[in-house]
Amino acid sequence: MIFKQHLINQMERAHADGTKFIADQIDAFPKSRPVILDLGCGVGWTFDKILNGYKKTKLYSGFTGCEKVLDYYGIDIEDQKDVPQKISYQKLNLENLIFPFEDKFFDIVFSNQVIEHISNKDIFIKESNRVLKDDGICITSTENISSFDNILSLMCGQEPLVQSTSQEFFTMSFLSPHFMKKNKGIF
Repeated sequence: MIFKQHLINQMERAHADGTKFIADQIDAFPKSRPVILDLGCGVGWTFDKILNGYKKTKLYSGFTGCEKVLDYYGIDIEDQKDVPQKISYQKLNLENLIFPFEDKFFDIVFSNQVIEHISNKDIFIKESNRVLKDDGICITSTENISSFDNILSLMCGQEPLVQSTSQEFFTMSFLSPHFMKKNKGIF
């Protein structure tokens, strides 16, 4: 039971670490009002973390939240009734579909702990790239199937931390050709 709780804590920490990294990248982005796409936004948990830590809000007197300095879009497969109104939300299955946005529309496209749930990663990555501006950044955070905790789980007869709906696991060597082509510096 203690080991299972440890794995749950690790999973929560991985999501929190991914969110912090994403928030830091958004905060460091040179454009004053970036247009952001959150793929797999859920109920806006990452948006809330960004809202609470977005340093650029201090640069705009009279504004009380990042909704005034960010254009934030979110897509999720679930019908999210509790998504903050500050997010331009669309319900959409990210599998095998064209994202409903113009080419080169977003400054920042990110997914946090989502790509491992996508069966057709090629379309997901191509669409992320299509809607990303040439000088934009794409951030993809995912779980590590080969982490020490997952290996230890298997050795102890437990399921690994990653409980993915994907039929395959992948490594950086799988993702590199997609990201390195245009968006250098992601890995």
